[in-house]
Amino acid sequence: MNDGEELFSAFAHDVKTPLAVVRGYAELLAKEPNEEMLAQAPDAILAAAEQLGPALDDLLLALEIATGVLEPEWETLDLAALVPDSNGSAVTILGDKLLLQRALTALSQNGNGVQLSATDGFATIRTDPTQSRRRLYVAGLIAELHRGELRETPDGVFFTVPLES
Repeated sequence: MNDGEELFSAFAHDVKTPLAVVRGYAELLAKEPNEEMLAQAPDAILAAAEQLGPALDDLLLALEIATGVLEPEWETLDLAALVPDSNGSAVTILGDKLLLQRALTALSQNGNGVQLSATDGFATIRTDPTQSRRRLYVAGLIAELHRGELRETPDGVFFTVPLES
């Protein structure tokens, strides 16, 4: 499977699975609701909706970036202020704060910590390589929008953007 197919598969899974839960409960409730099902259905449907929201948000953001519809709000930022526990000196970049926060959320999902460093004119955020393909794709688009890149290696995921000159 190539990267495009893998990404499409990840997006499809993240959208179709919660929809299947909602559809399944709706069909069962329409046919023969019983007390046990009536007790379980609301929580299961709400949990599915909570899974579906972030997947659709990521898909819409990816489309906005890829089609050029999104217009970033560029400002001088201290990236260290956005990275939890960075405890370092200021790392100044030109970026869109909300998009960078979105990328950081993706990179730190599942409780993975992130580490920030700045060398050779670039700021790099490193995290463990156990990330969702969908979320990494969105973080990669955000990196590219900031004239940077996202690299995956066995040692981790590296989100790199240029320092403000």
